[in-house]
Amino acid sequence: MITPRKVHRINNPVFLIGLASLIAAAQFPPPVPVDPIPIRLGWDYPTNELSTNLWFHLYSHTNPAAPLSQWTIETSVVGTSTTVRIAPTPGHRFYVVTASNLWGESRPSEPYATPFPPRVGRHLTAARED
Repeated sequence: MITPRKVHRINNPVFLIGLASLIAAAQFPPPVPVDPIPIRLGWDYPTNELSTNLWFHLYSHTNPAAPLSQWTIETSVVGTSTTVRIAPTPGHRFYVVTASNLWGESRPSEPYATPFPPRVGRHLTAARED
């Protein structure tokens, strides 16, 4: 049998908030993390000009019209490779590549755009199944 004194302890706000949090956590488990699938980007370059004295710089930005000085450099690879794997960045991104050696850096390539994320569904409904 519950005595009035024990009922008073159960009405403690901190206890009730903690209990509600435990119940909510049990009903809505956290989402399972998903490792993003890397993006593989490649470009053409004359094979007879590939060299260890050459570097390719991969840049990204959300606006293809922004000046290259505002783009983020994602990675640099030695000039014997014309592909790179990078982790995807959330949202829509544009990528360009430049070639660089002792004498300077080339103009950027034409931008490549990653696909837009999927649209959000609309008119969500829920119904109880008996």
